[in-house]
Amino acid sequence: MVMLLWGIVLIAVPALAIVLLIKLSDRIRERRVVRYVWQVKLTDAIHWELGAVAAPTVERRLGGAWIVHMRLPFDRADMVASILSITDRVFASAASSGKLQVVLSRGPSSTMAPAPSSRRPRGVGSSAPLVAPAR
Repeated sequence: MVMLLWGIVLIAVPALAIVLLIKLSDRIRERRVVRYVWQVKLTDAIHWELGAVAAPTVERRLGGAWIVHMRLPFDRADMVASILSITDRVFASAASSGKLQVVLSRGPSSTMAPAPSSRRPRGVGSSAPLVAPAR
């Protein structure tokens, strides 16, 4: 009788471990999908109102806090304020509980003109096509 119980335990433990690992894998995948959904939702809201001025990335900490990373030109205070307003509006439920953190870093300046170049732009030297046909 004891041998039968040990046999059942030896079969049940690996099966239980496999089931738990599959559940953990599903949970991790679900958290990743939710993170991507919020990131797309925020990016779409910003692009709808202001155009393609920022590409935010969204993370979620283990405690449930959302962290939004964005690179913005700090010389455009009106744009930064608008993006923060949009971010607050998209994450309204998370922001009301104090679980939203926005991390801004300096991005390329939008008002800087490109440096003048003394060189001529390089052209194509021959009249041959740029893409060769496939054989």
